Amino acid sequence: MTEPNATRPNQFFLRMLFAAVSVVAVISAIVYLLNRPLTVTIRNTGKDQLDSVVVSYSGGSFKIGDMRSRERVTITVHPTAESNISIEFRNFSGRELRHDVDCRVGPALSGNVSIVITGTSVETVEQNTYPKL
Repeated sequence: MTEPNATRPNQFFLRMLFAAVSVVAVISAIVYLLNRPLTVTIRNTGKDQLDSVVVSYSGGSFKIGDMRSRERVTITVHPTAESNISIEFRNFSGRELRHDVDCRVGPALSGNVSIVITGTSVETVEQNTYPKL
């Protein structure tokens, strides 16, 4: 017959192991969330396709290409310095447009910048960014 107190060290060890694994999991999740890449989401809410869409920022640019009406594209950007974003595209009438977007991006930021555009303008900008660890 096993003594009742003989299993207590095993229970204590398992509880401590579970607690340690839980703490590591929570810390890992926090570090991951705070060091996510910086993304930019572009949504064309206009009724016409936009051609040759390019997103530019400090240290680079991303060629999206053509965007159909109601299309949404999310890209990951890696800015080398703090700057704004600019969007270039050709609209339905063939006119080439460039818009400087009212937002700030930089290498020390994570999160997302969401930009809504039409065939003629930037409609809205929503910036949900935060400092990286």
